[in-house]
Amino acid sequence: MKSQQTLDDAQGINLFLLEKFLTKHQLQPKDIGDYIPSFFHFNNPDLTIDYLNNNGCEWIGHSSEEINEMGYEFFEKYIHPVTLEVVFPRFLQFYQEKNTTKIICDFQRILDPRTKKYKTCLTVSKVCDDLSGLLTITQPIEDISTHNKKLLRILDEDSFIRQNFSRFQSLTPREREILTLILKGDNNPAIADQLFISRRTVEQHRKNINRKLEINSCADLYRFGYAFDLV
Repeated sequence: MKSQQTLDDAQGINLFLLEKFLTKHQLQPKDIGDYIPSFFHFNNPDLTIDYLNNNGCEWIGHSSEEINEMGYEFFEKYIHPVTLEVVFPRFLQFYQEKNTTKIICDFQRILDPRTKKYKTCLTVSKVCDDLSGLLTITQPIEDISTHNKKLLRILDEDSFIRQNFSRFQSLTPREREILTLILKGDNNPAIADQLFISRRTVEQHRKNINRKLEINSCADLYRFGYAFDLV
């Protein structure tokens, strides 16, 4: 079995690309949900499920409408108590931070109605820029490899994003903010004035950005900006 970090990275990249795909084509999760070969869902701010694709509905044995009506009762019935107690607060806190550039990954145990046993699944979520909630993929861990291959056929695969996703994720929120301002054409004094920090601090942030992203030219800088939707 792959390490958790490897799975986290792979699923985080998939979700990032999936949101990019939705934005590019001006689609809602439900518009492509049934083409996703895993449990693809959109969670409300309280983590209740607003939308679940047919793969998830068939596996759990309830329609999206029935799940919506059940609300939190759905989680109490199908999610292991330890997952509810330990994992859910992490996702709730993650959403409340409203950081649209981060991905959260965690394992949870979900009841399989067919076997009456809990299965270990990997859940990865991202706060949506345009939607009030969490875009989420949940997969039984034994199905991840097969599902990922199918998902790549749906998404516009971007090798640059895949190769540099971990580097981009290593940036702090402040570094992303400064990188965005740089890409808008602001110089160090202008950035310092906008963020109420010293020019020397801006310079240090820029050095950290260049080091983390391994940037050697302005072209490299703008390639990151366009790939990760900063410009």
